[in-house]
Amino acid sequence: MHKSNRNRIVATLVACLCLVAIVVGAATALGASDTVERPILLPQRPPGQGEGTPSAELPQKTDVTPRTPERREVPEQMFDQPFVDAREVGDVVQASRELSFRAATPASLGRPAKVLVHRDYRPQALALVYDHPTHGRFALTQEPIDMPEAVQRNGLEELAAQCNPETGCVGSWTMHPLANNNQALVISSPPDVTAVIWIHTGGVRFQLMGPSDSLGVTAALAIASLVEVSA
Repeated sequence: MHKSNRNRIVATLVACLCLVAIVVGAATALGASDTVERPILLPQRPPGQGEGTPSAELPQKTDVTPRTPERREVPEQMFDQPFVDAREVGDVVQASRELSFRAATPASLGRPAKVLVHRDYRPQALALVYDHPTHGRFALTQEPIDMPEAVQRNGLEELAAQCNPETGCVGSWTMHPLANNNQALVISSPPDVTAVIWIHTGGVRFQLMGPSDSLGVTAALAIASLVEVSA
């Protein structure tokens, strides 16, 4: 892939995926160029704690909170350490003591290779990095939001609707239902990234992302559905 295209993919992911600044009218993040100066931010906040482990089969200008410190590097590094200010903790139980929401950890995904939280940024969030035997390395982030869920969901739909090469959007950005019919934004840009972003009822934003050569759209949606029903 040409370096300029790769940079555009990274910039778009940083503007939408990792910062997903999803508010009404925020779809201009799709026009990001090789640098992202002011990505709009997805805010946060709800209740709960603990580690959920339901089992399931896995098929083959509005006011927002300050910028989340996310990586601006190549996608592979985002799969390994989604937070720039990451602090690794021993397990999800330990991480849950710092969270304002109940962490979603489906047992069928196995034990995460890494459990990360923010070192400095608040509200506190969770990133789980998995080394799956079939789908390789992928990252799942879970962050509370402090904006109406309907606004966030509408923002995802706008991003999908406005994705085209003229706006600088790279790859395919489409809406798909999860197992419980909650709608998710699916970003597919082979061979670099497959990502699924959705808002869980209760005020938590989930992002699942991994390299397209090991995590296809069908598998990513299956994993996202597992996470959604366990949340």
